[in-house]
Amino acid sequence: RERDPAAWADAQSRLQSRLGYALFRHAERTAGDVRAQLLLAAEKALRSALEVCTRERDETGWANVQHNLGNVFLRQAVMTEGDQFLRLLQEAEASYRSALEVCTRERDETGWANVQHNLGAVQLEQANLVDGAQAKVGRLRAAEVAFRAAQEVRVSGRDPVDRASTQHALGQALKRQAGLASGMERLRLSYAAEEIYLDVLENSTRELFPREWASTHRNLADLYLMRSSDTHGRERVDLLGTAERRYRIAQEVFTREHFPYEWADVQFSLAVVNARLAGSPGRPEGTCADLGAAQRYLEQALTVYTSETFPANHERAVAVRDAVEKAKRERGCTE
Repeated sequence: RERDPAAWADAQSRLQSRLGYALFRHAERTAGDVRAQLLLAAEKALRSALEVCTRERDETGWANVQHNLGNVFLRQAVMTEGDQFLRLLQEAEASYRSALEVCTRERDETGWANVQHNLGAVQLEQANLVDGAQAKVGRLRAAEVAFRAAQEVRVSGRDPVDRASTQHALGQALKRQAGLASGMERLRLSYAAEEIYLDVLENSTRELFPREWASTHRNLADLYLMRSSDTHGRERVDLLGTAERRYRIAQEVFTREHFPYEWADVQFSLAVVNARLAGSPGRPEGTCADLGAAQRYLEQALTVYTSETFPANHERAVAVRDAVEKAKRERGCTE
């Protein structure tokens, strides 16, 4: 250190950078308090690295640290809520944008695509926080732009995990925009998301990526359920039937034992499908049976959606259950 303080400082910076990345990777394999502690330690190490590894001294190293720090902030954010959640997302976005100032597509195509994907993930999360449809759409469109940028590189890449991850995230951005749109724009976004999800299923299998595979089927079902709101008659019934089949496929993986929250989510969605089937013209013979099925699915969902663990989901499920019970009474259903 005394003989060459600059070289010593550089070595310490590289050590802190590698330590921060190693701690982050370790955190990815843990959960709960251990994960939170590892992420804090990773943040500390990476911030320490930036004290020496400035953009002027080592542009590439600085960009790598910024990217890794953004990843740490993003993982920390999803473990928090409220103002802390928003602050960490803002820090993640700032770190990713700093990295992109150096990590251009021309200099490092793969690294650029990685940062674009992660920036899109931040925008998706931020869309949950902003108020008003216009603000949400703005964030979702920004996420779409980032994911499409990453897709340009990853779609022809060798890593099927990266490809599927970006395709799935892009589908989410499009699907959520569709949910906020109306008319032809809603339909356009819905079909665009469907195309993305079908592409994911063509390039990934249940054996290799079971959770992602099931999530894709569930997202497709959500799209068909959404479209059913804008249709009538036989087309409406067909869309609801297609949604129900996709939800049942997702349920093959999303069992209560292994994925209780996702299982409950599918149960709730199946309840909505059956409730809409009961209200579809041209299906009088199935009305009471459909309402009965909807009620059973809701009761199942409420075994997970308790008022203590998931209050918002619990309130929504109870409201739908009450509406289903009222419809049964009005129709004189005895089931």
